[in-house]
Amino acid sequence: DDDDDDATAASLVDAETDEVDEERLQEEMARNLREAERYRRVDEMKKRAIHTAKNYDEFKNLVACAEDMLTPVSSAELAELRGGGPGAWNKQLARRRGEPPKQKKKKKKKPLKADDGDVAKGAWNKQLARRRGEPPKQKKKKKKKPLDVEAAVKKAVAMHEAATGASRDESTAPSTASAFERAWRKLRDASSREAYLARCGADALAPLWRTDLDPTALADILDAVLDRDDLPRWLDALAASHRFALNAAFVSADLRERLDERLEDLLDDDDAGDDLRKRLRPLLPGDQGKATSSPEDDDD
Repeated sequence: DDDDDDATAASLVDAETDEVDEERLQEEMARNLREAERYRRVDEMKKRAIHTAKNYDEFKNLVACAEDMLTPVSSAELAELRGGGPGAWNKQLARRRGEPPKQKKKKKKKPLKADDGDVAKGAWNKQLARRRGEPPKQKKKKKKKPLDVEAAVKKAVAMHEAATGASRDESTAPSTASAFERAWRKLRDASSREAYLARCGADALAPLWRTDLDPTALADILDAVLDRDDLPRWLDALAASHRFALNAAFVSADLRERLDERLEDLLDDDDAGDDLRKRLRPLLPGDQGKATSSPEDDDD
């Protein structure tokens, strides 16, 4: 054995360069590993087959399989080979080699061919009908439904309101000053504005106006409520609005004259009437352009 080892070592040395040949060394190591693995498998098979083999022939065949480095076939693989059809052996071999399964190629469907170049759905029926002399079938035209103008308008309004965030339900008072301003801008005439104010009520809108009120909205509100019997209540709410004295400067002279005439008819010469007139002084004739202070302006 020592002589064999010396001979093996000598064969690994290149005679010309006197260096170890790496390729020969790798081959020798691989061969030794295969031999060691074969010896282990044969030894294990002998120890197992001595108890499981029914006779000597079966024992000998099992040991021979181990010597040839064969892998036993499992029961599941046997069942697949029996019922797997053509190519079952090739599938098993590819699986043992670690190869990925082959993908089946999808066959392209050939287009339908008919006479006179007709290639379409129902082409054969058309050809048969033509040969029988039958007239071609006329396609039924679908009747168009009449346009529902009212529904179209409602849908357009709903889409606009969804995009702008505006609410169509104006039956209740808005909860914020910005919501009031958004709804107020949608109203284009005095009658719709008066109706909207009547639905909301002065008591509900007064807290919102104390927070913020647009100068142009002040004049429009005054014009809308000027002929109402409950005008003093609306004037009281406007007089307490945000920056009332400053916003009153934008009210026209004609509207001031009309307001003064209405106050002459409505207010009595008492303390309550004098107090309201004093608070409304920025809106009365002769005070245009004077931004007198109010409690809300002093807070600013």
